[in-house]
Amino acid sequence: PPALTQALEVTLLYHRHNLTDELLAEPFAVRQPTIPRAINTVEKTLEKVLTPLNKKFIQKVPQARARCRSSRRFASAHRRFTPAAEPAASLTF
Repeated sequence: PPALTQALEVTLLYHRHNLTDELLAEPFAVRQPTIPRAINTVEKTLEKVLTPLNKKFIQKVPQARARCRSSRRFASAHRRFTPAAEPAASLTF
């Protein structure tokens, strides 16, 4: 439904660009009090959907790490992709 896609778009714009409710209300042709309600609805829905997935992911991470660390390739891959410490940039004015 268009209302759902607009609510999601408003939520993404709100979080990405830190826009005010008043500024978001104008292009979507709604009143200012509608914006926080739409954002809260989308956030609560995402939380309900993503929380079980997050729990499953968190349970699988230690198992995956254990399997990965037990292999010899982990050490070489870890060294290859670990960024080297860079010296702090000096500030000159």
